Amino acid sequence: MKIEPTLAQTYKNQDITGWWASVKLDGVRAVWDGEKFYTRKGHVIHTPDWFTEGMPDVPLDGELYISCDNFDEISGLVRMTDPRAFGEEWDLMWSWVTYRVFDLYGGEGSFTSRYDGVLGLIRPSHVKIVHQLPINDVDYMLNDAVSKGYEGIMLRDPTAPYHHKRTSTLLKYKKTQDMDGTVVGYEDGKGRNEGRVGALWVESDGSKYKVGTGLTDEVRTNPPPIGSIITVEYFEITKAGKPRFPVYKGMRAEQ
Repeated sequence: MKIEPTLAQTYKNQDITGWWASVKLDGVRAVWDGEKFYTRKGHVIHTPDWFTEGMPDVPLDGELYISCDNFDEISGLVRMTDPRAFGEEWDLMWSWVTYRVFDLYGGEGSFTSRYDGVLGLIRPSHVKIVHQLPINDVDYMLNDAVSKGYEGIMLRDPTAPYHHKRTSTLLKYKKTQDMDGTVVGYEDGKGRNEGRVGALWVESDGSKYKVGTGLTDEVRTNPPPIGSIITVEYFEITKAGKPRFPVYKGMRAEQ
C-alpha cells in the first residue's frame, strides 16, 4: 500500500506566530487505514488481534510508542515478520505499546479541524491523543519537553491542510539532530567489552565514522548486522562531513 504521511522540516527560527506545539515522541511512525497499521514505506505492521479491536474506522496518523528510552524495543517489534515464533511473549510485548495519534491521515480541512476530529474519536484505552498547545515561548517549551525525557517538540501550523510530503507547515525542534547510516563494520571491544563489539563503523552520505556511545550490553553482544540501517543522534556535522559526538539510537524499523 502506498503511504505518504506529512514529514517535518527543521525549525530554524521561522515565523511560527499562532502555531501549536506538541512533544516529539521517540517511537515508530504508523498510519492506520481503518483496518491495519502501516509503516511510512507501506509495509504492514503485525499486531495482536486485540490491539486493533475497537480502533476507529477512519485513517489516522501517529506513532507506535513505548516510552522515551525504548526506541530500539518498539523498532524491533515493528520489524517482526513472523511474530508467531515468539508466542505469548510477543503478545506481552505489545501490551507495553500505545498508539499516539496526532492527525487524521489524509483528512480534509485545516489541522485545527482535523485535530477536533481526533479529539472526538471513540477509541480503545491504548490509543492516546498527542496534545497540542499554543506556542508562547518555543525555547521554554523545548527545554521543558527535553527535561521530561522527550526528543524535542513538533511545531504545527493550525491552518495547514494535510500534506503528503515534507512540508514547511510542520517543523521539528530538537537540541540534537539525527540521521540514518549503514553498518559497514565492527570494532572489537576492550576491557569489560572484550569479546563483544566495542563500536560500529557506520557510513552516511559517503562519510565513514565510528559509533560507540549508546550501545547497550545487548547490542554489543548481538550488534546490528552488516548492511542494516541504524539511526544515529549527533550535535552537528563537522567540516569533514561527519557527525560530531554520534550516539546509537537503534535500528530503523524498516530495512
